[in-house]
Amino acid sequence: MLLDLSLPDMDGMGLFKRIKAEHPDSIGLLLTGWASEEDLIACNAAGFTHCFTKPVSLARLYESVRQAFESPPVSPCRPLAGPR
Repeated sequence: MLLDLSLPDMDGMGLFKRIKAEHPDSIGLLLTGWASEEDLIACNAAGFTHCFTKPVSLARLYESVRQAFESPPVSPCRPLAGPR
């Protein structure tokens, strides 16, 4: 599941926590305009596999989705900068 940190009615982390409670095998990737250290800690706690800072290249996003489905990372949330 690909979620943005800022959503209209709740943040992406809160939504993913609710989904993960009912579907523990869910895989989540988070997008944010700016990732603080607090955001990365919360990203880990929520169970996201990756945290992207916008803008993110589609190639990098695709590769991260592929990796998440092949084998979840040992470290729950890996901060990734924008395009490379």
